[in-house]
Amino acid sequence: MVVDDDEHTRALVAQSLRDEGFHVLSAASGAIARKVLRCSSFDVVVLDRRMPGMDCRTLIAQLRTDPNLQSLPILLAIGEGGVEQRVRELGNGADDYIRKPIDPGELAARIRLLIRHHRSEERVRQVIESASDGFLAWDRTGVIVEWNAQAEAIFGRAKHEAIGRDVAGTILAPGADDAYARAVTLALESPDRQTLEWVELIGVRGDGREIPIEVTTWAMRVGDSYNLGALVRSIDARRELEYSLRMSERLQSLMDATSDVCTLTDTDGTILYVSPSCRRTLGYDPESLVGTLSQEFVHPEDRDQFGELSAGGLGSETPMTKLLRVRAQSGEYVWMETTGCAVRNATTGDVAGFQTVARDVTCRRAVEAKRERRTEQLWIANVGLTEDLIREEQMVRELGDLNRLKDDFVATVSHELRTPLTSIVGYTEILDDGDLGALDEDQHRVLAVLDQNARRLLGLVEDLLTIGRIDSGSFRCDRSPLPLRPLIEASGNAVMPAAHSKGIRLVMNVDPGLGTIAADPAQLDRLLLNLLGNALKFTPRHGRVELSARATADEIVISVTDTGVGIPVAEQGQVFSRFYRTRQSITDAIPGTGLGLAIAKSIVERHDGRISLDSEPGRGTTVTVVLPQAAVPTFVTPPDSRAPRLDELAISTPVASRGAA
Repeated sequence: MVVDDDEHTRALVAQSLRDEGFHVLSAASGAIARKVLRCSSFDVVVLDRRMPGMDCRTLIAQLRTDPNLQSLPILLAIGEGGVEQRVRELGNGADDYIRKPIDPGELAARIRLLIRHHRSEERVRQVIESASDGFLAWDRTGVIVEWNAQAEAIFGRAKHEAIGRDVAGTILAPGADDAYARAVTLALESPDRQTLEWVELIGVRGDGREIPIEVTTWAMRVGDSYNLGALVRSIDARRELEYSLRMSERLQSLMDATSDVCTLTDTDGTILYVSPSCRRTLGYDPESLVGTLSQEFVHPEDRDQFGELSAGGLGSETPMTKLLRVRAQSGEYVWMETTGCAVRNATTGDVAGFQTVARDVTCRRAVEAKRERRTEQLWIANVGLTEDLIREEQMVRELGDLNRLKDDFVATVSHELRTPLTSIVGYTEILDDGDLGALDEDQHRVLAVLDQNARRLLGLVEDLLTIGRIDSGSFRCDRSPLPLRPLIEASGNAVMPAAHSKGIRLVMNVDPGLGTIAADPAQLDRLLLNLLGNALKFTPRHGRVELSARATADEIVISVTDTGVGIPVAEQGQVFSRFYRTRQSITDAIPGTGLGLAIAKSIVERHDGRISLDSEPGRGTTVTVVLPQAAVPTFVTPPDSRAPRLDELAISTPVASRGAA
């Protein structure tokens, strides 16, 4: 039946359905359709949602209240509206909908699907009505909504007498409520279970006579809720009904939707049933597997595991899970996480078969295997790193021992050299002063060279000893309030003769307001002499060296700038390293040990300051020292246990007195 007030649309739809082999009658209004439907039998009604006069909602409501038409499938043609509108129309009683403009192929397919569903439900209803067992159903409030002829015979109540009554008060004798409540609770807790369990209860007929009955209860989804159904007494009828329900379109759709493969075998392992998902997961037609042995599809290496699964499942009430490789239609093996349990006879409780639910975990297994391989690789790498670390620690200990031996050797040699060198310097001064007799000009010149080289060696020894004290943590730096400007000017005056001897202009630019800082005068003097000595050493004749000092809000900034050879950018980061000498100094054979700036950095750091260098090859270098202004004396490192010797205190100042940088 096609119901549409638009003649053109009605004719097109009717003709397209006739082309598909359907017998079609049409109606131009809901009133005409209602009269025809009451007189003739139809399989499906295609109904336009918008019609004048009797609209679709009124027609559907009248059909659903007619006992002969209440289950007739209705397909609603909807021209517009969103999802909420379509859901609302389905809630008004329609079975399905199709969007306009209507596609003839889709329309025919939907009609055939509705007919198949309707006939499936009719078959189930026929089974219910013809079953030798009584069938009844009730909603969540306990009100009976279904009651077949056998239920009438068992309980002595006609259908119209039972519908709408409370189920417990209608079928149960006093005292049977507890067992009934347990059965209902079990049904609601497991609404999708396929195995139905019988319970014995005492029922009551309409005339008040009590009768023993066997009842099995299950839940049936109705929209977002559940109704409860029950079979009474006949086991054969129950099995027939279970089969009908299992084969219904709704349950088949549920089985098609799951990706897990459900299998039922007898106790010997012969397959009795396989869910349709087997086709997607393994590629087999489920019907082709019925009658085969399940273990034939298990990988030979996993058959012992499968045997343990079967034996454990059949012999225990607890399901068991194993990871098995199962052969697919393509011949490849798929990893399946398989859980098995026994299936028992509902009446006797004996084991009747074995049921498994298997899930494809091939991808998960591949990820786990990859993770295991990676973990193993990391473990091997960790073992190697541990061994390398042990070797490195051993090398560090050995190098530490060698370094300590080196430091001890340098310290010993330096101490041994300092005494004779100091003696040489002293006797050279005595000879040069003429205390042992007058000397001619050549003799004075020889003594000057001797004095210069002896003092250079003495400076080297002192640098080595200083580095040793820095490494041992005994480098002395006693800070006390110190007027800074006189110290800076004294350092500049000390190297003035060396600057004049090379024809270098030495400029002093000292801020008069420097004030005092907390510093070690001997170490600060040594710092300035090192910086000035380096500047003079690397500045060619007729160059310029500037010593400047200025005060900021909380710091003193001291700079030594020269117009010397400069340092390449690539080497500037290494100039404060010990024993480092630039390529230019090596090429030009400029004497030095590479310790001056390293010692200067240590002195600055022990005064809580910082030192930096800015240089450009061919244009000169600027070394900047920034010291904090502090008036409180601080001991950075513990003093030596011995008192300083006179030659240690005076070692930095005689350089200028002999005219050598």
